Amino acid sequence: MSIWKNASSVFLGGTEQIKQLKGRRVRARTALQLKVYDPIHNSDESMHLAPGTIGLVANPHPTRFDFLIVFPTKPGPAPTSLDSLTRGGDFKVLMVNEPTFKLQFEIEP
Repeated sequence: MSIWKNASSVFLGGTEQIKQLKGRRVRARTALQLKVYDPIHNSDESMHLAPGTIGLVANPHPTRFDFLIVFPTKPGPAPTSLDSLTRGGDFKVLMVNEPTFKLQFEIEP
């Protein structure tokens, strides 16, 4: 069984630390509505996350100090790796700013 920690106790801030977290599992502590990252279409689409939804840290946003976190779009077992989730094709990449990440997410150590 995994022991989850509040993101604020693991993540102190900054792009370099976001890079170090790449591939780590995170889960939403509360219901959230987050913007989908789509650099090609630059749409205003958003996605609802239920409490307990598990995703994986992808990369820092290329031009902002935000996280890009990959979440599955279909129900099923929680993702275990970034590679397996993105290879399946049923995912969305969401933008999460640092304050929201620290307050609303937990991370698996």
